[in-house]
Amino acid sequence: MKILNSFIIIYIISGILYLLSTILNYNLLGYIAKPIFIGVLCVYYINRSKDNFNYEYFTVLILLFLSGMINLLEGKDNFKYVLFLNFCAYSFFGYILVKKIAVFKLEVMQKNNFSAFLLILIFFLCLIYISRFIVFDTSFEMYKFMYAYDFLLTAVGVCSTLLYLVDSSTKNTYLILAVLNIIICEICYGIYYYYYPFLFFRYTSVFCYIVSFYFLVNYFLNANEHKKVA
Repeated sequence: MKILNSFIIIYIISGILYLLSTILNYNLLGYIAKPIFIGVLCVYYINRSKDNFNYEYFTVLILLFLSGMINLLEGKDNFKYVLFLNFCAYSFFGYILVKKIAVFKLEVMQKNNFSAFLLILIFFLCLIYISRFIVFDTSFEMYKFMYAYDFLLTAVGVCSTLLYLVDSSTKNTYLILAVLNIIICEICYGIYYYYYPFLFFRYTSVFCYIVSFYFLVNYFLNANEHKKVA
């Protein structure tokens, strides 16, 4: 238990250092801190799930880790690879969520839950609209690819919302928080680098990026435990 707690402490410290490196514009610190806070959570997942390791979950983490490392080398050429790896990660993640929905005995949602689902769906669509029609216009060379990218993010958001409304467990709370932070991170990143370079968007993107890994890993761990009990 002490070893596992030390992983979280290292994650918190390195995550704070990475955020500070962004605020202070100190790239060297970011090159050191970013691999640590992502890598230590991957190791944390491995240690926590020794008896019930899930290769699908770990594949998502590895893909996001690789995209994060490439993104340290800022540039339009590298951005293409980051988008591709993220697209693969989100596709695989979406596939996992769709499988859970398919085997889940979906009860008829209560009227208030259905209303909540519609509101959250509208929220996701508004975020994607901002990205599609405001941040990235037709002059962007990967404009068509961004259609698929944004649709995928919306699908992941819808699936996670549906799972949460049907089963508001700790596991799915981690899921909805992870997906929400991922989407906010993606939107703020696009706004800062491709529309309006206001520092608030950059800091928000980095903060949500750091936090999303914590929620994502804990969702995977709780999903492992749920499967083990079942």
